[in-house]
Amino acid sequence: MVSTKKLLLLVLLVIGIVFIQPVFAAEPFGSGYAPASTPGPIKIVSATASPTEGTAPLTVQFKDTSRTWSMYCQWNFGDGTKSIGNPHTTSHTYPKAGKYFVNLTIQDLNYKYITSQVATITVTSPANITVTTITADVTEGCAPLTVQFSGNSTGNSTSWSWNFGDGTPTVPEQNPVHTFIFPGNYSVTLTATGLDGSGSASKQISVGCVIPVSDVTITTWTKDGEYTVAGAEIFHGGKEGRLLGITGINGTLTVTVPSGITSLYARSPVYKDSYFYEGSWPGVNMSMEKTQSATLPPVSILLNQKVSEAYIFTETDNNTTVSLKKGSTLLLKLGENGGSTGYLWVLTTTSGLNVIDDSFVSSGTCDGCGGTRIWEMNAGTTGQQQIVAVSKQSWMPTTGQEKTFLLTINVE
Repeated sequence: MVSTKKLLLLVLLVIGIVFIQPVFAAEPFGSGYAPASTPGPIKIVSATASPTEGTAPLTVQFKDTSRTWSMYCQWNFGDGTKSIGNPHTTSHTYPKAGKYFVNLTIQDLNYKYITSQVATITVTSPANITVTTITADVTEGCAPLTVQFSGNSTGNSTSWSWNFGDGTPTVPEQNPVHTFIFPGNYSVTLTATGLDGSGSASKQISVGCVIPVSDVTITTWTKDGEYTVAGAEIFHGGKEGRLLGITGINGTLTVTVPSGITSLYARSPVYKDSYFYEGSWPGVNMSMEKTQSATLPPVSILLNQKVSEAYIFTETDNNTTVSLKKGSTLLLKLGENGGSTGYLWVLTTTSGLNVIDDSFVSSGTCDGCGGTRIWEMNAGTTGQQQIVAVSKQSWMPTTGQEKTFLLTINVE
């Protein structure tokens, strides 16, 4: 028989199993408690990039956000370039389209180099450049005709260039104003340029109503009427206007002057900085129909200052010998275009020739139009004198191969 003591122990054991078992039992499904997640690998090297896509040229800002701070920090931007120094924040510009994989290299706590790809940058090409419109407030009219132009284009245009078709320099503006001086049909072209190419378009401008005025004879003479003035320069359009020509030995010049130009200016060959006369004529001849012509009467220009006897020499007198009287005034006129080519005349003379003035007369209003260099000299000493002029760029050494002008003067 089982003893009473053993039976009591058995009963207690059964009771304990019944009450303790729920504590160790598995959590029933749907109890509301989520199972604990398993931790993933920790990224030691990381960074941010903004923006990660866009149109070329694209500038991206980078920032190191790695868990380990490192004295060493180098960016490989994926386009063959790397950062300089150890910047934790930096920027980089991608000029061309493409997909670029950016890597960052740092050192961990054990000074081991760790590299990881931290960004992908996508750069797309800008839209092709296409000039969509050229607008003009007027497309035809009488000369001088002033036109307000404007241009528009698709794509990322960075520069503009207008060619007006009349021989004037191109203009780098989007909305220029241009004046056509002479009659004719002009093809105006706009070229827009960007990083991805360029595009052009044209517009026709018709300029008429300007009547050529032929056989205008200009005579220059002095106040006292003793003689006409040879070598006087005749301009239209003002003191800085267009040079029409130079009066000949008889003091006259025949030119063709466009209608609408009603002023003439004369400049003495000796007193080069004084404009003595403005000639004008009735405007009735300036408003005739197209294809008609008009002939103006001769124009006399009075030089109010007596011009001393002057001898004028040009490039056609190169390598010649002339004779002058002591005290004579002479002018040397040589073509020069330092504004466009950099070539200037360097003048030397013997001691018997005194240089009184040195000036430049532009043949137009642009820097590359060129003009004439004019020296005024006085023959102060008898004997053989010489003038030597060398055309060279100022920054280049003299080699002896330069264009040279030589004039020998026997002063009596």
